[in-house]
Amino acid sequence: MNRATARISTIVTAVLLAALTAVVFDTVRAGDNQSNTGRLLAGYAVARTLFAAAIWAVRKAPARAATALVLAGSAAVALAALAAPPRTSTDMYRYAWDGRLQAAGLSPYAHPPAARGQPRRAFFG
Repeated sequence: MNRATARISTIVTAVLLAALTAVVFDTVRAGDNQSNTGRLLAGYAVARTLFAAAIWAVRKAPARAATALVLAGSAAVALAALAAPPRTSTDMYRYAWDGRLQAAGLSPYAHPPAARGQPRRAFFG
C-alpha cells in the first residue's frame, strides 16, 4: 500500500469516527424511548452504518494509525454516550429503599416507598 492510500484511509477513518461521535451524542440527547422513538431508531441506524464504514476504512490504515484511531474513537464515543443521564428504570431506588428497611429490621412489603405513614427518615440517617 502506498503512502497516499494510507493517508487517505487514515483521514477517512478519522472523519467517520468524528461523525459517529456526533451522531451518538445527538442520539443520546434526543430523549427517552417513549417520546422520540423514530428519532432514536434513525440515530441508531446511522450510528451503526457509520461504525461499519469506520471498521472498513480502518482496516486499510497503517497499523500504528489504526491503533491510535481505535483508541481515540472508542474514548470519544464513550464520552459522547455520557452526555445524557441513563435511560434505565428507577428500580435501583426501590432496591436501596428495601435494603435500608431490611437493615433497620423492617419489612419492605409493609412499607413501600409510596405508602402513607412511611417509617421516619431518621431511621435511615
